Amino acid sequence: MVQGPLADAMTHIGQLAMLRRLAGAPVPKGSFIVAEVQMGKLRYPG
Repeated sequence: MVQGPLADAMTHIGQLAMLRRLAGAPVPKGSFIVAEVQMGKLRYPG
């Protein structure tokens, strides 16, 4: 019950990333595991 919707969401995320690359505005790389998350903002180390 979870696998289908999760796979669908990941497919759409990949499609959006591809479209941004084609438009010249690529999504920056980052890891949410090491990211500093605060209310209203997300900052990647480095």
